[in-house]
Amino acid sequence: MKLKRGDIFIWSGTSWPAYFIKKITNSQWSHCGWVLSEDEIIDADWDGVHRRPSAKYTDHPERLRVFRLNIPEEQIEKCLEFALSKEGTFYDYKLLSSMFWAYMRGKKCCRDAREWNKGYICSELLAEPLSQFANIYFLEEGVDLDFTAPEDVAAGIVDHAEEIL
Repeated sequence: MKLKRGDIFIWSGTSWPAYFIKKITNSQWSHCGWVLSEDEIIDADWDGVHRRPSAKYTDHPERLRVFRLNIPEEQIEKCLEFALSKEGTFYDYKLLSSMFWAYMRGKKCCRDAREWNKGYICSELLAEPLSQFANIYFLEEGVDLDFTAPEDVAAGIVDHAEEIL
């Protein structure tokens, strides 16, 4: 099936940063983002929030899951507009480092890390607009959206989307 604007992808990387993210979030998933077109995605990666070629992920379907949201197109477009408005924002390394230190202190997941709120991580780029424009939440009430991990997106999106890949 072809990718469609507004699809969500979940990725399991094999690099050392991906391993690190999977370890500290206790997950099989290390990354996620929005599909803008069959050939383009937007995500928050190590160099910040940017548009990228989708082939980086679609060329490895064995490590990829793609979901098509079951919400009105207007809500999807608002979510994408939000993500696109963050283009150029830097990656939240401070949040990532606090997640690491929480993990080193024996905390199981990033929800125990301090909130830095200085940039974006990939799952936050999904969680924030989905909560604002579609009333879709991945975390328990009272937990800040900054702490959404790719695993939360993978587990929570199934109630609101159809897996297409």
